[in-house]
This record gives sequence, C-alpha cells and structure tokens, in this order.
Amino acid sequence: MQVYHSVVSTIQKCFVCIPVLLCITVPGLCAQAVPAMAVRSTAVAPVIDGELNDPAWAGAAKFGNFYLFSGEKPATEQTKAYMTYDNTNLYVAFICYDSHIAELKIDDTVFAGDDLEVFIDPGQGYNYTHIGINPKGKVRFAWQLGDRQNSVTTAVKTFADRWQVEIAVPWKDIKWATSGVVSDWGINLCRANPKAKEFSCWSPTITGFHNPSKFGIITGMKVDAKQFYLAQQPGEQVISGALLLSTDKTFYSTEKELAADIRVRFDGSLGGKKILLSVKDSQGKKLLESPVSQILLTNRKTINISPLPIGDYTITASLTEGNKTIGEDARWFQKIKPMAKPASKTEIKDGVFYLNGKPYMPIILYFGSDWGQAAKEIGVKDIRDAAAKGFNTIIPEYQFLKEDICGDKVLKLISEFSKNEGRVNFVRETNLTLGEILDAAIQNNLMVIPYIGFTWRTEKLDDEDRIKLGADIIQKYRNHPAVLCWHSNDETDGWTDLNQKVYKLYKELDPYRPAWLNLGNAVGANKDAADIISTDPY
Repeated sequence: MQVYHSVVSTIQKCFVCIPVLLCITVPGLCAQAVPAMAVRSTAVAPVIDGELNDPAWAGAAKFGNFYLFSGEKPATEQTKAYMTYDNTNLYVAFICYDSHIAELKIDDTVFAGDDLEVFIDPGQGYNYTHIGINPKGKVRFAWQLGDRQNSVTTAVKTFADRWQVEIAVPWKDIKWATSGVVSDWGINLCRANPKAKEFSCWSPTITGFHNPSKFGIITGMKVDAKQFYLAQQPGEQVISGALLLSTDKTFYSTEKELAADIRVRFDGSLGGKKILLSVKDSQGKKLLESPVSQILLTNRKTINISPLPIGDYTITASLTEGNKTIGEDARWFQKIKPMAKPASKTEIKDGVFYLNGKPYMPIILYFGSDWGQAAKEIGVKDIRDAAAKGFNTIIPEYQFLKEDICGDKVLKLISEFSKNEGRVNFVRETNLTLGEILDAAIQNNLMVIPYIGFTWRTEKLDDEDRIKLGADIIQKYRNHPAVLCWHSNDETDGWTDLNQKVYKLYKELDPYRPAWLNLGNAVGANKDAADIISTDPY
C-alpha cells in the first residue's frame, strides 16, 4: 500500500493555496513565436483508407519539422502532416517515419504506446478538442479532458519505414465556444514515440501537449459555427438551443422571489407562441406555474417562492405553440438555511492566506491510494502519521466520497466517466469516509481541502446533476472546523462558463471559505472562477 503521493506531486500542490503567480523564464525559449499555417478547403473529400493518394492531399497544407515538445531540438524520427477541410469535416493525415517499425508499440489503450494527437481550438479560446489515434486506428476523443462520443473516421497503414494515418473529424463533434464564423484557430499536431523516448509536435508546447497557449495558428479555414454551436447547447431533446434558462442556484429560506432569465434562440416567428415557467419538487410534483406575458428574445420572470419549504427543486421554461413544445430548458435550485460562521476562519488578505487570524502556509499531502491498489488499509492511523511527518493539510482523493454523496449514485457516475469497473471498485473498497477524515484531521491539528470536482468531469459538461453533487458535499460539511477551502476542479481550462457557474454556487453555499481551482494553463480565461487559482507545472 502507498498512502503518499510522490514528493514532487506534494511539492507542486504545496504552493497551491498561496495566490501568487510565480513565473520561471528560460531565456529564448518561452519567447518563441508559435508557427502559423494557411489551410485551404477541398472540393472533393479524400477517401479515408490510409493511402494518402487522393488529390485532396496534393492541395492540402503541409506540416513538417516536428520538434520535441520542449522545443530544444528536432525529433530524430520525423513526422509529416497534411490538413484540409470542407463543410462537413476537418481532414488530417500523418506520415510517421520509424527506423524500428517492427518495434511499434501498439496497445488497446490509445495513450499507452505510439500515438498521434490532434488539438483543435476554434477561435483560440482554450476550449479545445483533443483527439488521440494509435497504430490500430483506435480513437480517444475528448473536449478538454472529458471523454465524448464521436463520429471520427480513421484509417492506418503500416510500411517498412513508416506508419501513416488519415482522419476525418466531423465539425459537429468538436467543441464550439461561439456561434459565429471562425477564421483563426489554435491547432497542434503531436506524436508520441515512446521507444525512441520522443514526444514531438508541430508547435513546441514547452510544458506538455496540453498547452493551448502554445498551439500553432491556422488561418484561411473559415467555418460557420452556428449550426454546430446551437446543437451543443441545452434543449437538444426538442430544438437544439431554442430556449436557454438561467437563474441563481440557491435561495436562503428568508428570500421570497426567484428571478429567471429566459433567452429565446428560435429562428422562426414568435407569433402565437408562449413561454411557461413551472416549478417541481424533487419527486416531480408540480408546485408552481406562471406564464410569461410577453415573449421577447430576452425575458426576465419573477416567481414567488416564499411558500416553498427548504429543499431541492427544478424550474422549467417551455416554449410552446398550441399543444406542441418547441423548446425546453430546466435548472435545479435549492432553498437552504443561511450558513452559520464556522469555528475556523479562513481568509485571503493582500495575497496572503490566513487561518484564524494568522498567516497559514499549507503543507499539503494528497491523501489516498494508487490507482492499482485498493484503499482498504488506509485508516485514521495514516492521518496521524501525516501530522507526525510535518504536514498541516491533506487533500482526500474522491474515493472517500462513496457514502457522502448519494451512495451508489457517485459510483454510477464514475463508471460512466471512466468506462472502467476498476475505478468503481477503487471507491467501493475504501473504508474511510470524508466525514471520518474530517473528524480525525481536527483531532490531529490538520486542515482538509475536500476535492469535489471529479464527479462532474463527464461528457455532458453542463449536467445539473453533476454540479449538484458538489453542492451536496459543501452543504453537508461546510460547518466542520477542519475544512480549509474547497477544491472545485482540476485542469478544466476550457470549461470557463461551467467553472464560473460552479464557483458562484459554491460561494453562495459557503461564503466564508475560499474556492480553489487547479488549471493546466488558462488562468486569464478563468480569473473569475475561483478565489485561488493554481497551475500544474508539468
């Protein structure tokens, strides 16, 4: 059993809770400009067969001279790439030269051996799509770091001195952050060659492949994102994005009104149509109903919620014409008791973290077991041991949440996210709960930073149920004196809207403690999504 993570991991996280940005500059390296390339469309789509002999590739943009991701030197095993597009797909092809082709490392898991990786960031807003392909043609497709279903087509051919790949990526599958015409793109093309110990890319990323600030720039590729963007918004069960509802998530028991903002995204005439707001309890029973008297593109409707008792509710906005529902969107909200001030007082003043009026430097231990090991043996003795070894703060892994949020519900979510029964067992076989860890920590003069982000790193990024799980944890433990702050999520750089939404909710639930968000790189885009932001110094 290994309770403690590596010293490097621990040291990385130790600096997390001090809101100071440290920049280490390597002269001449970080200042390098990223490469740029113009990409033209093709009138005839290439056949995806791995041959690369279609006319589309002859007129495609050509990429070469791959460097190690650090930027220090060219890769010894070079890669060529080609790119073109049409109204339906982005097309990318690779030729991967390999002097030891017989030793090509092929695994059922995409990132366990040789692979190619494509990063696509429309509009350079750090909302990127990540595609991995291995020599078997197996695909791993993600928005940021959340796996997604996809319709990507690939074909692979292996030769005596190389392996080559053709890829067709449907525009509808990639992550769109805007509904306008996209003409400037952040894109990178990367290759993992583990037997040569080379990880190379078209645009060197310095800190690892997942660094959108170092993606290369693609111009000339103009794609109207409107139809794809709207299809990815809430309300897909009726007309994609026809209606968008937003409201506060929490209302204290003394508040009397709920203000709902309703945006209509329906291209047709609004004549003869109606918007109806309804509120249901957690059992689905309708409690309130109120029509919007005049429909505009942007509407605000106030509902009297004073009769509602403390509890969970769903508010639904429906756009109808006669008996037909054209668009619908729903959000959950809660009525809660105002939080009493906790026994421990945490605050940030002039860039310094204070606990109970004194400056506090968290010396943090990630507390849990390795992926391949069960956590049956982890117990209170290990919390005492952490204190004895000089740590003053611990971050329990998500495995300790098994009984704290809806029992088997969290296990179902983890299984859905990972497609791996091992992760479910990893949680199921853990003995300690978060509550027991908090109690043991306070007895040993330790503070705790609960990590509550994993449960909403799933394909449906804006799933209300996932966000609610984090809110349930905060409400359950917010008055515990061992809680130092809340760790909202990890490396969700491109999920800026969701990060801000979750931060607002968590601050409503616990206004007395900071919320901490860990990112890969996109600090500027997420500056309003946390009290403390850290980056992973890979």
